[in-house]
Amino acid sequence: MLTLKNVKKIPFPTLRYPLDTKENRAINVAKSMHYQIKRLDITIKDEKFLLSFAKSLNEVERDPSAPYLCFDCDPQRTAQFLQRFQSNLSESGQNFSLSKLGYLLALTLGFDKYDALLRQLEAYQCFIEKPWHIGGKKLPNL
Repeated sequence: MLTLKNVKKIPFPTLRYPLDTKENRAINVAKSMHYQIKRLDITIKDEKFLLSFAKSLNEVERDPSAPYLCFDCDPQRTAQFLQRFQSNLSESGQNFSLSKLGYLLALTLGFDKYDALLRQLEAYQCFIEKPWHIGGKKLPNL
């Protein structure tokens, strides 16, 4: 039976401000993902996790001038990031499945499942490509 005595109290990581810069966003997401892992009582080496996260993000993020990170706007690059992240973690001796990493990223970004995150990113991409269109039809001016 789960009681309050059995639950580990893990402090939420201190976030870097301002929140809207790419560098701070990447660091905050990495720290928050690490927090989710600790909260789920999964053993992992902190430094290796954070280094793998940064390396994977650098491998996927090709345009340093882009205003958003891959997991904020692009489902394909988000999947690519997770594959690189899994590979980089396994090289450092930390084995995670793609589904577990996707779940942890989704939790970190405020979703309950990785599929929900991908659907949100796909909807965002559709809106970027054809703003003010729903189902291929332009919304009327109000």
